[in-house]
Amino acid sequence: MQNDHDMQAEQTHTLVAQTGVENSNCLVGSDGTAQEHPSYFFKLVVFLVEGTLFRLPRILFEEQSSVFRDMFLLPPPGHEGGEEGTSSTNPIRLDGVKKSDFESFLGVLVPQALNPSRPEMTMQDWLRALKVAGMWEFASVRHTVIEALDHFKLTDVEKIIVDRDYDVPEWKMPAYTGLAMRKKALTADEMRALGLEFSERMNQVREDVIRDGRYKYNDERFCHEAVARVFGVGPVPVVPT
Repeated sequence: MQNDHDMQAEQTHTLVAQTGVENSNCLVGSDGTAQEHPSYFFKLVVFLVEGTLFRLPRILFEEQSSVFRDMFLLPPPGHEGGEEGTSSTNPIRLDGVKKSDFESFLGVLVPQALNPSRPEMTMQDWLRALKVAGMWEFASVRHTVIEALDHFKLTDVEKIIVDRDYDVPEWKMPAYTGLAMRKKALTADEMRALGLEFSERMNQVREDVIRDGRYKYNDERFCHEAVARVFGVGPVPVVPT
């Protein structure tokens, strides 16, 4: 009597015979050579970051970043180990980025199907990813990160600090205006975080708003004008996704 394993093996053998998978002819083209599929034959690239090797689909980088697209167009330097980035012995060194930042960035860039065990991203992870996405001009990753950060309900002060550190211009005017229209004065901790010069300018805007009584009427247009005058901040930019 056949056990489950024997029955499964027999079924597999039958399927192989029917589909011709065992026939070596299916592995080659009409001219006798194997053919690379035009869409589903991905090149891999090996990076070295702070002593750790990463091997990833090259298309993730060259399709989303002009920085990497231009890098891959450069003629490979002469090296006995072959083209740079094609092996663990000859990786592309990514200097100027921390391993932890790169890992957080990959947590957004690499589809979850390729990394099902990926841990949940913390706010610090998203900020690290934002830093790298901005540095290497990954517009779509940057858009994804900013949408994710919105779920953390950051205060206007926190958004101003994130914009200052990571360049999020679409947050600038809304956050400046929100802080200017807030009835509660800046706290000592907020002033330390924002810096003396910024705090003095924001207090100037707030005095203009309070003096005119505009916060009572939620006069956002007046606040925009005051912020633009004091900080030189323009309208909210349209950022490509």
